Amino acid sequence: MPRSIASRDWWIMPTAPPSPKSIRLWEWLHEFERPGLVPDYFLESGLFRDLERWSLRGLPRPADDKYADRLTHSDPLYAVWGLRR
Repeated sequence: MPRSIASRDWWIMPTAPPSPKSIRLWEWLHEFERPGLVPDYFLESGLFRDLERWSLRGLPRPADDKYADRLTHSDPLYAVWGLRR
């Protein structure tokens, strides 16, 4: 049965406090290291196989977004999925 996790980068502004839904390691990782963290957790658990990753980034931020005047691009979206062993 396929399992998946999708996330986005919750750090909208550099001065924003950490989200209670995030782990401390997330804020320490570089933006390009973050998509590799979740597959590592999947692999480490030994419960999943045939992992795949996907990311979407670089889309323009909608004009009505509250951060549109400060950030030109939307938050990236990362997804990981695989089959349960």
